[in-house]
Amino acid sequence: MRLSERQRWQRTRQKGMPRYVLVNGILIWGAPMFLLMTFVFKYSDLPIWQSAALWILTGIAYGITTWVTQERRYRKAATEHRG
Repeated sequence: MRLSERQRWQRTRQKGMPRYVLVNGILIWGAPMFLLMTFVFKYSDLPIWQSAALWILTGIAYGITTWVTQERRYRKAATEHRG
């Protein structure tokens, strides 16, 4: 992780995981996927509310996964930087 990435992640992590999951997981990833898969590609025959729930949950999972991944990268880089 480069210094600029570490600095950007420091700012992001100060805002907290719940906000990160909401913004990056649900709004930036889950909502567009819901719109694309439900209205553009008509990927599923699920009712709209079920499709929305599915993509919200998937967005939460995506947000948590990317948070954990970035935290690992950040901590590894911080350890390497100190050592």
